[in-house]
Amino acid sequence: MGTSVTDKQLEAALPGARLLCGPNLYFCAGARGKTWRLRFSRPTGGVTEISIGEPYPEMDLKAARAEAKRLMSLVAGGIDPSESKRQAKPPSVVVDTTPAPPVEGQAQTLKAFTTEYLALKKHEWKGSSRRDAIERSVRSYFADLNDIPIDQITFEMVRAAIKPVWGTKHQAAVAAVGHLRQVFDWLEACEYVEINPVKIKKLTAQLGKRPIETGHYDSMPWEKVPELYYVMRRAFDRSALAKPLAFCLLTAARGAEVRGMTWGMVSMDKALWTCPPALMKGAKEHRVPLSTAAMEILSMVRPKQVKADMLVFPSPTTGKMLAGGSLFQCLHEVLGYRQMSVHGMRSSFRVWAAVKGYPDNHAETAIAHSVGNAVTRAYLRTDFLDERALMMQAWADHVLAMWRIATKPPVEEMA
Repeated sequence: MGTSVTDKQLEAALPGARLLCGPNLYFCAGARGKTWRLRFSRPTGGVTEISIGEPYPEMDLKAARAEAKRLMSLVAGGIDPSESKRQAKPPSVVVDTTPAPPVEGQAQTLKAFTTEYLALKKHEWKGSSRRDAIERSVRSYFADLNDIPIDQITFEMVRAAIKPVWGTKHQAAVAAVGHLRQVFDWLEACEYVEINPVKIKKLTAQLGKRPIETGHYDSMPWEKVPELYYVMRRAFDRSALAKPLAFCLLTAARGAEVRGMTWGMVSMDKALWTCPPALMKGAKEHRVPLSTAAMEILSMVRPKQVKADMLVFPSPTTGKMLAGGSLFQCLHEVLGYRQMSVHGMRSSFRVWAAVKGYPDNHAETAIAHSVGNAVTRAYLRTDFLDERALMMQAWADHVLAMWRIATKPPVEEMA
């Protein structure tokens, strides 16, 4: 199966693609490049996967297959390639993670040690997302502790700092406490503090677990969706998240699909978005016909210089993929719809389609649901693209009803 893969396919592969290129050999395309992976059963038991050779295209398909064949011969002889690879490497530079002895007069504050901890961990962690998250948590959620010497910080001080957001932003608060705990775990291991003041179980016991939500997040009645879109449009200038959220609403797509969307998936000429299996919950390619309103949003965010692997809706702060809860947060915090979820917008579309009499096959395909049983799907070899294009345009016309009325130029009175 994998031996039919060609170099042209590898060159065209988008981030998230994973192709079988031979026995045990996989080609993986990521945001940072394209690599070769070897998956095999270890002689000692268990299945593992390792990177091999140089990234593509430095190591081409033919060379990667040859290297995979060589390594699999080691496995057949009872040798673990990951171990032999480790032994073949020249001695690596050992990074001393113990902080330098304190210099008299030097700041021994939480802020100073956090900076040093993150600098040392730079050699261990790939990318900067983890470092950025820890630095942001300590700076923002524990701002009152930043300039305090580390040996003077107590559990009571940690609790007082996080208590104001424990109930309102519980998930973020728990993550921030975990980040602070990592810093103090390191300081405790280096014997800079005798007692770690960050005690997560004790915090949870004293401040309580996240309050249980009464009820569930509802879908909005489809008749009120035009009002929601109107609020979204008014937020376009003050929130970069309003546009991808509105695009979710217009396409009935999942948030993860929109967050991972790249320009290489979009055909502006055909008004078509082809979502690859790697982004889909069902791991199957999904074609989304784009209404004029959806195309308008893409025109708003489209840069002058477009590359296929560029995200359509990147994070305004990092330029990387939007965080998982960002659209949900925009819906709740920016727009004020606290009893609704992004998934609820898909439900609103589905109810509208049923009320308007659209065939179930068309509506279910629009939200990337499987249609019928296995036998039905075996014979149903169409995705109703043309029919769905008309349906999605009708949905967009309904969604934009209030916005169009509000922005319609006034008619001049006749003399």
